[in-house]
Amino acid sequence: MSKKLYKHILAIILIATAFISVFSTYTYAETTVVWPSEPTIEAETGLLIDADTGAVLYEKNADQKVYPASTTKIVTAMVAIENGDLNGTITISSTALDLQEDASTVDSVEGEEMPFMDALYALLLRSGNEVANAFAEEIAGSIDAFAEMMNEYVESLGCTDTHFVNPTGLHDDNHYTTARDMVTITTAAIENEIFAEVWSTAYYEMPATNKSDVRKMYNRHLMLLSTSSYYYSSAVGGKTGHTEEAGYTLVTHAVSGELSLIGAVFNSSQYGVYTDTSALFDYAFGNFEKVSINDVLGTASGSGGLSEIIANLSGDEEVLLTTKEDYAVIPSGYSLSDMETEIKYYSNSSDGSVAEIIYKYGDYTLGNTTVYLAGSTQASGSSPKVSTESAGESSSKYLFLHIDKLIKGIIIAVLVALSLILLRMLYVKIVRANRKKRRAKRRNDRYNRYVRKQR
Repeated sequence: MSKKLYKHILAIILIATAFISVFSTYTYAETTVVWPSEPTIEAETGLLIDADTGAVLYEKNADQKVYPASTTKIVTAMVAIENGDLNGTITISSTALDLQEDASTVDSVEGEEMPFMDALYALLLRSGNEVANAFAEEIAGSIDAFAEMMNEYVESLGCTDTHFVNPTGLHDDNHYTTARDMVTITTAAIENEIFAEVWSTAYYEMPATNKSDVRKMYNRHLMLLSTSSYYYSSAVGGKTGHTEEAGYTLVTHAVSGELSLIGAVFNSSQYGVYTDTSALFDYAFGNFEKVSINDVLGTASGSGGLSEIIANLSGDEEVLLTTKEDYAVIPSGYSLSDMETEIKYYSNSSDGSVAEIIYKYGDYTLGNTTVYLAGSTQASGSSPKVSTESAGESSSKYLFLHIDKLIKGIIIAVLVALSLILLRMLYVKIVRANRKKRRAKRRNDRYNRYVRKQR
């Protein structure tokens, strides 16, 4: 092969390398993400999320309606905390004690007065059904009225497949929820410091009342008890539940490293709820990590992230990534740019928001962030992530200019054209060289035949 041919081949290689470099700068990774192998759980339904990001890490029939049993009392406690007198008392009435024979209680008697906070511990640690009824009567005047408050509360959280008829969770065909709704409810509940403190308590000694001596109460949730064989060191709170119709139910919060997990399982066996939940937590803690969306925004695959939003803006608007640090939870060993993206655009938003970028794997949402127009003001009643003042302070960090797609296209087109021209030249060179070789061979053959004849 001639030196000129070597030069042509080298030129093509260099241009191809440049083309790949430029193209990769403006396109998005297409790494095939292998989702971690999911555990098998005994429960009929279940859901596992990261509470901070809402990332869904596992689900099984998460939208199927189930009976919640005493996990209902998560809502009972929250409605009581938000509407009751924390420094007051509740009184156990005869109607509060009107329970089915096998209902769990803290052995209260009619006329017993309990300090509000002590009653919360009795409600969440020992699942006292008479205490749940007493909260309802104290706050709403009746069990039915309190149930309406419970329904209004969960509706305000966005729950669409939950309906309560009592504060206890004792069976009623019209008393139901889903794993997804219960996880939504719990995510809101753990943000309340009082609730979080109470349901995380492993042991509470309730002072004597006007009708009872001191009560020593251990949490029914075995993953919170260090003496239990089902103890899980990262578990920080939870609520048990059981009725014949519901089976065994469990909602649990666990924290390790940067992950804050909420797991809910319904209709499992007595101890299956614990092995199911432990398996889900082990799976998540061992296979996922939290990453900053802000650090990689604009490099995501799929719809294209920030660069696509900028490219779709009319004129020369500048956009500002939310100054709130947003995160996603993704499988370990990958980057956020390996995930799929979905973009929801906003039109004429009052707070200047341009779009929401959602990072996904299949149907699982892993995290999201909102992009705003630079200098936009927030309207009252919105859910602002960026204020005008904070935008000014951080604009140097989060301001992104409009990307000129035309220049990108021209660069790529020129490189493609040069590559094609050089490939054509190389092809012609090779064809000509082959022709010369064939002609030389023919001449040599004729000469050899001539020599043989002369002999």
